[in-house]
Amino acid sequence: MRTLGKYYIVDIGLRNYLLGFRDLDTGHIIENIVYFELLRRGYDVAIGKVGNREMDFLGANGGIACGGG
Repeated sequence: MRTLGKYYIVDIGLRNYLLGFRDLDTGHIIENIVYFELLRRGYDVAIGKVGNREMDFLGANGGIACGGG
């Protein structure tokens, strides 16, 4: 897996202020929430590509792995 540089912001209100509110950005907002929830639950989270496909998350926590793309 090749890693990608992505940025996630904790405060969605700040994101909306900086970027302007975009009603059609629901997918990015949910991706942001899932990323921080995985971190909160103690997962090591990686983001990257496998071949030509982007992996939004690959999380591991003590032998338990979860992924999403």
